[in-house]
Amino acid sequence: MFAVCAPRRDKPIQHELVQKLGIGSLNIKVAAVCVYHTFVETARRAIEGSGIHVAAVSTGFPAGLSPFEERVAEIRRSVEAGADEIDVVITRAHVLWR
Repeated sequence: MFAVCAPRRDKPIQHELVQKLGIGSLNIKVAAVCVYHTFVETARRAIEGSGIHVAAVSTGFPAGLSPFEERVAEIRRSVEAGADEIDVVITRAHVLWR
């Protein structure tokens, strides 16, 4: 987790890509790193003091098919672990067939 999160503090985009796109003057910064809820605490430690937020993908990622009570409990655990943001996964059926 440290190996994934820590480098994003100073260089969110590869230098070569910034050059090719001509976006160096935009001063792009990372707003948040998104991790599974089980890695929230580790991610917080990895980016501590950087101003970068921790987002947790919760509610039965990737399909959102776990029972409702489990999804709510997962959100609570993510918040208790220090997540600044929760990315909620909804069941595709709620979007595709209604």
